[in-house]
Amino acid sequence: MTKNQLFGKLTKQPLTLAMDRTNWKTRGNEVNILTLCVCLGDVGLPIIWTDLRQTGNSNSATRIELVRRFIHLFGKDELHVLVGDREFIGKEWFSRLIDEDIPFVMRLRENMYFTNKRGVKRKAVNLFRHLRQSGFCDLGKRYGQGVMVNLCAVRTSGKELLVFACRGVEGADAAEAYMRRWNTETGFEKLKSHGFHMEASRLRGDGKMELLLAVLAVAMAWRYACGIWSAKTVKPIKLKKHGRKEHSVFARGLMLLGDLFHGVCKNLRQVALVAFNILRTAVAAQE
Repeated sequence: MTKNQLFGKLTKQPLTLAMDRTNWKTRGNEVNILTLCVCLGDVGLPIIWTDLRQTGNSNSATRIELVRRFIHLFGKDELHVLVGDREFIGKEWFSRLIDEDIPFVMRLRENMYFTNKRGVKRKAVNLFRHLRQSGFCDLGKRYGQGVMVNLCAVRTSGKELLVFACRGVEGADAAEAYMRRWNTETGFEKLKSHGFHMEASRLRGDGKMELLLAVLAVAMAWRYACGIWSAKTVKPIKLKKHGRKEHSVFARGLMLLGDLFHGVCKNLRQVALVAFNILRTAVAAQE
């Protein structure tokens, strides 16, 4: 399978992948899923994932296995950069990414220690104390977390300091690449409270949540692709007076698919109930 076979014409560029974790507990069902998401437009689309089947953070072996699965399916040339939040740090994790020659940008905690030009250890927040609002600074190679990485930072318009460790990515591009990680938050919202309500599922047992996520990821990609097609060929999405879109690409896709399904199937609710009963019977037969 190639990238173009999976994503069609959504993107012709190597992919920015974001690693993130989503977890919730409802009705006595505790879920903890580690995902690799493709950053497309304003959404992060889950492409590879694993149910950790335990509480807490993932380990380096599990993370690198997800990356290897992507490379096995699509090839390393299709990976532009891997980005992650402050959860995904540490000597073992960084060392594995460097050994595998995986370009990455990971956000760091401000209180982490790195060497300055004189080889003296200082906290990252002190190394970038001079950085002004909306400013960027690239310190080049610095030793920290037990490995040599490129250290850079940006101070946002809200005066928040974001410190990054990166390899295989130019410092000037690191902040821009990391900002695309926020697409995963949008993607999780679509899967959960602002879309498919995945967290309301009562499924239990090994592998069931992973199968459910597979179905929802396909549905999510379908909605997003339909929204892009509709906005480009049918009717552009208008901007309101305050500069925001009247609705998202994802919402446009939902409206389009809703119209299509209601047009070909007037008793859509009844069909959905029948399909659910068939699925429930199939799951019960496997237990």
